[in-house]
Amino acid sequence: MDENIFNFSYLEFKENIKENKLVLIDFWADWCEPCKFVSSVLNSLYEKYKGKVLIGKLNIDQYSRVIDEYNIRSIPTLILFKNDHIIDRKVGSISKNKLDNFLKKNI
Repeated sequence: MDENIFNFSYLEFKENIKENKLVLIDFWADWCEPCKFVSSVLNSLYEKYKGKVLIGKLNIDQYSRVIDEYNIRSIPTLILFKNDHIIDRKVGSISKNKLDNFLKKNI
């Protein structure tokens, strides 16, 4: 299902968001049905943004400390980082077109 999207450990996530590049993280959980839809949307946009945005996932059940650290109140939550700073976020299910526009406006 997530053939192109990297599943980060907490340490890998923290290392990647500190680098000078755009990183889109999908905060998700196995039991979340909307997360499955968002995952397929992310996969469908992977090739278009390859080299421009690193797309990854972080399971909030495995790394629950991120819930408070990044004020995650609902999943799926997509957060776009650059240089360890939050650039933008989207909460809830999102269509391919809306996610494409979200990424375009932030590149």
